[in-house]
Amino acid sequence: MGDKLKILFVEDVSTDAELIWREIEKNKISFDRLLVDNKNDFLQGLKSFNPDLIISDYSLPQFDGLSALLLRNELTPSKPFILVTGSINEEVAVECMKAGADDYILKRNLSRLGPAVINSIKKANLIKDKLAADEALRKANERLKSIFKVAPTGIGVVKNRIIVEINPVISQMTGYSSEELIGSSSRILYPDQEEYDYVGFAKYKQISKDGRGTVETRWKTKDGSIVNVILASTYIDHEDVEKGVIFTALDITDWNIAKKELWKSEQRLQKAQSIAHVGNWELDLSTKKIWCSEEALRIYGFDLRDNEVSLDRVQKSPLPEYRLILNEALDRLLKYNEPYEAEFKIKRGIDGEIRSIHSKGELIHASDGEQVKLIGVIQDITDRKENEEELIRAKEKAEESDRLKTAFLHNISHEIRTPMNAIVGFSALLGEPGTDSTASKSYIDIIMKSSDHLLSIISDIIEISNIEASVIKITKNRVDLNIVFKSLYNQFLPIANENKIEFISVPALSGSDSLLLTDNTKLIQVISNLLNNAFKFTQQGKVSFGYTLKDQLLEFFVSDTGIGIPEEQTQRIFNRFFQIENYGSKLNEGTGLGLSICKAYVELLGGVIGVSSRLGYGSTFYFTIPYEKVDNAIINITPSKKEADYVFADKKTILVAEDIDSNFKLIKYYLAGANINIIRASNGQEAVEKVLSENKIDLILMDLKMPVMDGCNAIKIIRETNKKTPIIAQTAYADERDNAIEIGCNGFITKPFDKNSLLKTIIEYI
Repeated sequence: MGDKLKILFVEDVSTDAELIWREIEKNKISFDRLLVDNKNDFLQGLKSFNPDLIISDYSLPQFDGLSALLLRNELTPSKPFILVTGSINEEVAVECMKAGADDYILKRNLSRLGPAVINSIKKANLIKDKLAADEALRKANERLKSIFKVAPTGIGVVKNRIIVEINPVISQMTGYSSEELIGSSSRILYPDQEEYDYVGFAKYKQISKDGRGTVETRWKTKDGSIVNVILASTYIDHEDVEKGVIFTALDITDWNIAKKELWKSEQRLQKAQSIAHVGNWELDLSTKKIWCSEEALRIYGFDLRDNEVSLDRVQKSPLPEYRLILNEALDRLLKYNEPYEAEFKIKRGIDGEIRSIHSKGELIHASDGEQVKLIGVIQDITDRKENEEELIRAKEKAEESDRLKTAFLHNISHEIRTPMNAIVGFSALLGEPGTDSTASKSYIDIIMKSSDHLLSIISDIIEISNIEASVIKITKNRVDLNIVFKSLYNQFLPIANENKIEFISVPALSGSDSLLLTDNTKLIQVISNLLNNAFKFTQQGKVSFGYTLKDQLLEFFVSDTGIGIPEEQTQRIFNRFFQIENYGSKLNEGTGLGLSICKAYVELLGGVIGVSSRLGYGSTFYFTIPYEKVDNAIINITPSKKEADYVFADKKTILVAEDIDSNFKLIKYYLAGANINIIRASNGQEAVEKVLSENKIDLILMDLKMPVMDGCNAIKIIRETNKKTPIIAQTAYADERDNAIEIGCNGFITKPFDKNSLLKTIIEYI
């Protein structure tokens, strides 16, 4: 044997050990030895000596060969183990062989020892080689499975016309999940029998002849649409593999090239996409010929039949950058014997496409030192480069977002301070002596309009925050579109008349057809926001709004003859904080949130929103929602009440839980004249105590945020003993409605509210 062995001997008789060593040496086996005669030394020897073979006597004073064998099985099961003994005991021999000994030799027949050692080592090497081969095969299978899963083209296997395997791309192309396709007939993908017969029969016969084939066909997706597919198939006919067809599929539906050229180029491209995009090459310095693997040929775009190309052909690349890098690499390799590594771009020979490449190379010498060839690898890193560029674009987008947010904060500061200035200023003027009733009325009107403007700004900020936090919910109710449009028309008509703008309403449905199920509040807010913008940006001409019914979708529109939107800004108009640039300060007023709120609401309602505009000629905003028609018989219309109706014939007692004096005084003022006795609680604990102590309270108006005990806890305690008394929650947090109803409230009113809103809410419950 060529290599020197390391043998661990377990023997307590030195003369026997000498005889064993001589017998091994007779067989020209070179070895290093370690002799032990007890368990501790044996264990230490296994660890420190790391033997290639263990030879053990069976009987030792405090140890025996079977125990050593069992320890070997536990610690190093792959080490060969030979038992040598002076006694003949067939039962012992059988037991040791069953325990895993490679051989059992009698000391009086040591002539068998040499061949036994050789056979044991050979057997161990074979086992080691098999384990290594098994591991290599396992890793290869894992690599193949990984390639199958991450390949950018569709891959699948069909046996007896049954789909038995697909990768995720097939699911993406067809809309079917892997569970739906695997086990199904491949017929499921074909829209008609004739097409299926061609691919399933005629093409299969062609595959049977040469083992592979490519065809352009059509597939039917799960939703019934048709995709055009280039299908490349290979016939599986190995002795140890069940027969079938493996195919790759490339969606060519949107490709804008001729069918013949598409078939020639994409056959190669889709195969290149199914591999790892790594190839290797060798340049023979004597012939100047470059051998390329199929992968390298695919990357360079050379004909796959030309596995050898000339160096001159490669050097004639139309890209000067590539020629320069290639020549520098050759100089470095040939003159200085230095390996090179570089990134560059090439123009593919097959289609002229520019690709990013990473390459490594080094020089190979013959035994006499002569330069023989250059070898190297290339990798297509185009996707990685594009990802890097995408990250850069994302970074720039994030910086732009930060810029918009900064501009928004500056703008919102202005927007808030402007109405606040009017509110504070004209409130002060109201208190000046000599202010007549006409001036006071004018001041109050300005204060109210400024307050509404300020509330609108704050509402937009809160609403966009709720949208980003995904807490906005849709509450569908029955809506008469024509009543909504009439109300909106009456609301905006004064603005149109004031600015001498023609205002047109165009409802498409009549009668019960205009009744549908949707979120009335959000629908009205979307249309109102669009109308506000239309009047804001229209100085003359007309504003029109309406809706049409198309394929069970209601399409709404708001059109104007205003200043229009620059084409480059129409894609960004629905972004948060974005405002049209290059217009006067008056037109730039606002938070830049209105259209982004509209977009979010429309999408929550199940529709889409868009805009068409021409600078200087006006804009048309349109959006869709599903048409869920309802029967007009189930719509309950409650007649509106006038303020005069909000007076109770019998005196009512209302507990108002409110910790802020100004808010309580305002509520008290609102309820004056409605024949109501008001009891106040300054916190939740007082509210609980007064509910328990008062004999009759007709209604509780509960603020949810108060000191000592908040309104939510107070409501829970009250509801433990009092289930009947109506409780109306009042709060500045509009998103607390659901929680308030859940803990026991009957109604909900959001601050700020006016007198009519408060009285209308109260009268619903008492």
